[in-house]
Amino acid sequence: MAKHLITLLFLFTGSTLLAQTNQVSQPTMYTPPAQNMVTETKTDYNAIGAPMPPFISIMQETVAQPNADTKYNYTLLTDKQVKNKANLFVMLFSPVCDHCEDQAMLIEKSLNLFKKSKIVLMCGKQYRQYLNNFLLITHKKDYPQMNVGVDSTDFMKKTMLYTQLPQINIYDHDRKLLKIFSGGVPIDSLKQYIE
Repeated sequence: MAKHLITLLFLFTGSTLLAQTNQVSQPTMYTPPAQNMVTETKTDYNAIGAPMPPFISIMQETVAQPNADTKYNYTLLTDKQVKNKANLFVMLFSPVCDHCEDQAMLIEKSLNLFKKSKIVLMCGKQYRQYLNNFLLITHKKDYPQMNVGVDSTDFMKKTMLYTQLPQINIYDHDRKLLKIFSGGVPIDSLKQYIE
């Protein structure tokens, strides 16, 4: 027992002695050389002239009065599928938003103006269960040129201003941001961008 006490005493006084003589080393953080540092730049997708982020939208093809037996068919729409030499309109919306329904129906009434410009309506993943009702209210089945779906690539998170719905982002033929409208937008305001 005395042997153990002497060992403990030695360990205690030895560490105290080292601490008193500044011989205790402090852990240091490794800092890599500056030339090996990779800096991540974040794109501000809401800046005019910013590139459109890629997207995949899950499009509900079956529109039916919901019941227990309803089976819905889905297809995918990507940013590459809407590439053409005209402006692209992307409307961010919520299927439970009355203003969004009104905006969609306003666009539907003016589809004859959209000769080349394509239209994509996109809602968040959390609203997928409400999409069928939105499609019924807005009579989407009568307007196949309107692509309505659920964002599956965080496009909304990257481009949403979080001010007012609906939000309409307009991209040029190179898919650079031209304009953002928030809230209800009259067709007269959109006309200058429609091709």
